[in-house]
Amino acid sequence: SCHVSVCMGQGCAGASCMGQGCAGASCMGQGCAGASCMGQGCAGASCMGQGCAGASCMGQGCAGASCMGQGCAGASCMGQGCAGASCMGQGCAGASCMGQGCAGASCKGQRCSGASCMGQGCAGASPGPAQTDGHRQGSGSVAVSRKPWEMSISCCIVIFWLLLSALLSLS
Repeated sequence: SCHVSVCMGQGCAGASCMGQGCAGASCMGQGCAGASCMGQGCAGASCMGQGCAGASCMGQGCAGASCMGQGCAGASCMGQGCAGASCMGQGCAGASCMGQGCAGASCKGQRCSGASCMGQGCAGASPGPAQTDGHRQGSGSVAVSRKPWEMSISCCIVIFWLLLSALLSLS
């Protein structure tokens, strides 16, 4: 295990590591961690690859502010299983999620939960088409059901974002 600012190889740690299991600011390889990691299991600010975590991750299982891919988490995630403020895809969670299984403040899709969710099985302050919105009025609550045109618009938005997410994952 090397500990230098510019190392290359297996199990190295430093500012510009390349190889398996490396850790540092600009790592490339499997299991690396740092600010600009690329590879599997890497973690940092600008990660690309599987299982990476950071601010600008792309790949499977990444986590950060601008993640794209499967299982990513962050502020602007796109893909399956992502979580963050502006997630698009399946299983995402955050403030403005669109897709299946998303959770957050402004979710659209199936099984989402949050303040303004639209879709099947979602739970929150403004549930989806098949459910009702509970708005406080005095000491009680009034249920307001969704209109058909609202349901149609919601479905179109969800389908559009799912198609966009699929195209982004293919590109």
